Amino acid sequence: MNSNGQTSPIKALWVRWRRELSRTRSYWRVSRRQFIIIAIFPMVGFCLLTASSITENPMLLNMGTELVGAFIGFLLLQVVLKRVADTDGYQTQGFAYDHFVREVRNAKKVVRIFSTFVWLLSDNDTYKEVKEEFFANLQTALHASSELEVEILLLDPYSDAAKQRREDLKHSEDDFIDAVSIGKHNLSELFYFLNNYPALRKRVHVRIYDTLPRFQMFQVDNEASISFFPLEKTVTHSRTSRYNLTMNSPLGSYLTHSFQELWDAKRRTLTLDDYMQVSVTYLENTHRTKFVKDDLSKAFYLLYSLPRDRKRVDQLEGLENIKIIWHHEEIYCKLRKLSQEKDRDTYTKVCELAEQKYAASSAQFQFIFEAEKIERNPPTFIDRVQPYTDPD
Repeated sequence: MNSNGQTSPIKALWVRWRRELSRTRSYWRVSRRQFIIIAIFPMVGFCLLTASSITENPMLLNMGTELVGAFIGFLLLQVVLKRVADTDGYQTQGFAYDHFVREVRNAKKVVRIFSTFVWLLSDNDTYKEVKEEFFANLQTALHASSELEVEILLLDPYSDAAKQRREDLKHSEDDFIDAVSIGKHNLSELFYFLNNYPALRKRVHVRIYDTLPRFQMFQVDNEASISFFPLEKTVTHSRTSRYNLTMNSPLGSYLTHSFQELWDAKRRTLTLDDYMQVSVTYLENTHRTKFVKDDLSKAFYLLYSLPRDRKRVDQLEGLENIKIIWHHEEIYCKLRKLSQEKDRDTYTKVCELAEQKYAASSAQFQFIFEAEKIERNPPTFIDRVQPYTDPD
């Protein structure tokens, strides 16, 4: 490193050569000592062939040819063995997020995450640095490869399946794990990441599903790590068995089909935007706004802030027949603005829910409306026909 803090070209070339050498050894699944011994064979063989051409010694020619031929045979055998090993896959214990994050940086075609929730996107301090590295590596990979697509499929924290998973983890070997709260934070992290980098929205896709998951999967290009869901342990726990495989194997084809089947199930999944915001229609006007839903009371609360939403707030107050679209369902309701004084307990509860979901201060939401569901029956034919009255 020179006085300007820059690495010299020679050192940079040496580091790059060692990195490529390490990748080559990893590809052929040999140790450093084995790699050095094997590399000697073609070098000695070429030296013997060169010497035989100078001295015209047939013994040197035969020895050099045999050494080079043995090396070529070794390479062909390794290709066959690697293909067999890739098809079989192998079992491991636990999951290393840091290794996955490093692989994301070099992704070329696809990155997939399929889980209930992931510690990687939680507010746990243990994963803070890895989470920052993940987002940085994701941006690097997307800018480096125009073909890269990112697909993330996470469990809806409001679904019955999420509540069931929280019950499963109540007696976890770790401290109590709230799958619902962690899931909400996962989605808020992704939402604000994409809001900060809107250009990435075209290639970073997030969907939320509401059914029991079949398996958990982390995939980078052709390599994947999967696990089923053990009782009282997370799928990335150090004692949870995982299976690493290539996606061009028969099992990999099945996993791809299962993932795609759920991804395309529009009635069982939501986009990230539909999860974070609801569509509100009133007086033939439609807009989207942030909201929270109380799991206990099943009540909806619409969140508005100043000064952008001031005009909408004035129009909404006291209106009935407001249409909200939630989980592909049309819900008709009337709105009541909460008061910080009269509705103190409810107001405080809603602010806590908003902080959990959006990882934002409750001070950002100056106006909160409670949406009370109403029964709205469509008018019958008799209702629509005006009764005839005699003009006389």
